[in-house]
Amino acid sequence: MGIDEFDLAALLRNLGISDDDLAEGIDAPKLIARVARPFLLPGTQLLGWNDIAERGGVSPEFVRRLWRAMGFPDPIDERPFNEADLEALGTAVHLVEEGLPPDVVLRQARVVGPSIGRIAELFVDELWHWRDEGMSDGEILSRLQAHFDVSRLERLFGYVLRRQLYSALLRRFGAPDAGDGGARSLAVGFVDLVGFTSLSQQFDEKQVADLAGQFEAVVFDAVVAGGGRFVKAAGDGAMFVADDPEVAVSVATDVLRCLRADDLPPARAGMSWGPVVSREGDYFGAVVNMASRIVAVAAPGTVVVSPALREAMGDAARAWPKAGVHELKGIGEVELYEARPPEDPLPFS
Repeated sequence: MGIDEFDLAALLRNLGISDDDLAEGIDAPKLIARVARPFLLPGTQLLGWNDIAERGGVSPEFVRRLWRAMGFPDPIDERPFNEADLEALGTAVHLVEEGLPPDVVLRQARVVGPSIGRIAELFVDELWHWRDEGMSDGEILSRLQAHFDVSRLERLFGYVLRRQLYSALLRRFGAPDAGDGGARSLAVGFVDLVGFTSLSQQFDEKQVADLAGQFEAVVFDAVVAGGGRFVKAAGDGAMFVADDPEVAVSVATDVLRCLRADDLPPARAGMSWGPVVSREGDYFGAVVNMASRIVAVAAPGTVVVSPALREAMGDAARAWPKAGVHELKGIGEVELYEARPPEDPLPFS
């Protein structure tokens, strides 16, 4: 990656770097280390694995496991850590001292690390757009240094965490008691774009990525607005859950409508109802497998559901038409139904 010479010179001089250094040449990684590291990773690298473990009161192995759990590869430097790293370790140690098992702390890190990593990639994507528009790397990094306020972002993360924790408490402790293994009944839904693989052959990589991003954004907004919970997306597919079967049917219907209104390719949805186990924001069990198999056999523009979800809907679903008997991989033959929300008894394809 090259650096625009004029902007690089101005930036380096602002950082107090001499003309001799500039004459020797600085590539992008060195420039990023000079510009971004001081305000993103303040402090001097002085501590190794053993140093930080000893001062933190834990074993070097725990430090390594925590570091990897946050999504970072083992550093090349022998002394890669500083006081900020020691402070972060102290937070994890405090959680353990307060009674949280070490394995739980590591599980939390495995969730938080990749999630924050996606946010970091999002920021870099935006910076890359500036580069595509002709802005030099030196100017981009200079703007980042001048305008990126880490403390504001940290406050925003804290706010979202408190709100999400409150909502999770209401869902888990306010719901009926879970069954064996913590399973509780939920509606699980999958939605995907029909023919995405063949469609992607017609576009370049950026267009495919833009299409997947547009799909995720539309599904996310429709699911959340309708009272469901968006779980995850993977290219041309997305998963959501809802506590109530009627809410789930309404959400799936709205998702397909919104995708169609946004001029995206035809989509379909498959859903089931029953006991599932939640772990770290994801969901597991036979109900999840059933829903994922159903979406694969649904016709474009339809919401197809399992017998269990139809039964959970009660009288409201008695008039739903049959969608045929299908051989679902790993499950067997199942008679499925096409969901029709009460306010829209006609197909919405």
